[in-house]
Amino acid sequence: MSSPSTLIAARLARMNDARAAATRRGAICLEQPADPAGPIDLASTSLTRIWLERSTVSMNRSRAYVQTARAASTADTRRRILDAVVALVLRRKSVEIVLADVAEAAGVSVQTVLRHFGSREGLFEAGITHAREQVAAERAAPVGDVTAAVSALFNHYERWGDVVLRLLAQGDGSPAADTVTEQGRQFHDTWVRDVFAPLLAPLPADQQGAITDLLVVATDIYTWKLLHHDRRLPRRQAEQRVLRLIMAILGEGR
Repeated sequence: MSSPSTLIAARLARMNDARAAATRRGAICLEQPADPAGPIDLASTSLTRIWLERSTVSMNRSRAYVQTARAASTADTRRRILDAVVALVLRRKSVEIVLADVAEAAGVSVQTVLRHFGSREGLFEAGITHAREQVAAERAAPVGDVTAAVSALFNHYERWGDVVLRLLAQGDGSPAADTVTEQGRQFHDTWVRDVFAPLLAPLPADQQGAITDLLVVATDIYTWKLLHHDRRLPRRQAEQRVLRLIMAILGEGR
């Protein structure tokens, strides 16, 4: 028969074993994977975060590329429509344009034209601005270089001269023609002042206005018409006549 101390020791040993077993079972439960049916946080792992970040960057780049391509396509369509307007005006020598003709020349529908410009009037205004930008590029010349200025002027008149003369001949009969010709007069006056500015600056202040007026006349489209059309001078001779006229005007002011 075991002594009381032996029985107590045996009981304590069994209690310690039971406690250790329970601890091991708890640890095993904690190490078990989460229930597959439960929610999974994909962003909880570094690999998933990297994948999500790269996917976001890729989508943003794709979206930016699509937006850039769409904007470029829209700008190209708008430019083709405006180029068609200018081409029709030059060919027909008239600013009385028809939307259907513009759309056909640009390779688009009338609805596309209206979507870009809103109305025929909106197209007309945008067309004037587009043509004026082309004219400014055609007539660009180094400031103070008279020979280059006259050459650029004749290039411009050879392209636009007949159209402008037709519009001027219409007088007050067409509001659209009046708008174009009035803007043309203002542009020519500014061009003369800019191109000849270094040559006008040394002149007496009380003579600069008169000399400017004479330069406007010497380089006017009617002077080109008189020499090139009416007197049928070859371009080179017509240019030389205008150059001599300009130098005589500037010499008078000295």
